[in-house]
Parts: sequence; structure tokens; C-alpha cells
Amino acid sequence: MDEKKHYRHRLSDEVANYIKDYAVINGLPYHSSSEALEKIIREHMKINKEVFSLEYITKTVTENVTQSVQVALQKSISREINKVRLGTNNIDRNTQVLIELVQGHMQMQNLEHIITTDIMKPEFLMAVENLIQERITKQKQRKDT
Repeated sequence: MDEKKHYRHRLSDEVANYIKDYAVINGLPYHSSSEALEKIIREHMKINKEVFSLEYITKTVTENVTQSVQVALQKSISREINKVRLGTNNIDRNTQVLIELVQGHMQMQNLEHIITTDIMKPEFLMAVENLIQERITKQKQRKDT
């Protein structure tokens, strides 16, 4: 059993009455306020320990969930960026092929000069631009739905 020591404390009437009421409610001897005070303090220590444990668990869980969400978000963003990069590479390849084809055709025709679209825009070019715009619009509609 723990060795008990004697201490003197000054308490307000309110606190002293609380200790006496606590003793009565918990079946402790009415005259033994030291037992009631000791029980109150032990309960208080237990509650503080439980609150600390709960706060620690809450903090740890919050940190782990935050880290998991960040990792998932980074993976998602990485996948989307990779899709954009692959699409851009494909467009770049196709553009280079078209440039080579046009240049080869111009050399075969021995063309030294060309008329640019700001001077004259042919009807077939406007038709192709409209077709491309329609494709882009349809692709956006499919992606949105």
C-alpha cells in the first residue's frame, strides 16, 4: 500500500462542500475528505490520460489520412499529366510528318513562292478548319458527358 503523507491545504467553502458531497455520493466516510479528494484526483488523472490518448490517436489518424490523400492526389495528377504529354508528343509527330509531306510536294512542283492565307484563303481550307472545329466540339461534348 502507498505510504500516505500529511499535508495542509486551504480550500474554499464551495470546494470543501463539493468534496463532502462527493464522499456521500460515492459511499465514502463523510468525515474522510482526504479519501474523497484522493479519489477525485485519481479520476482526474485517469481522464487526463484518456484525453491525451484520444488526442494523440486523433492527430496520428489525421496525419495518416492527409498523407494518403496527398499521395493519391499526386498519382492522379501524374497520370493526367502523362496523358497530356503523350497526346502532345503524338500531335508533334503528326505535325512534323505533315510539314515533311508539304515540303516534299512543294519541291516536286518546283514551287519557289507560295500565297499565304492572309492574302487568299481558299474554300477547301475553310472547309477543313470547320471540320476540325466540329471534331474538337464533339470531343469536348463526349469528355464532358
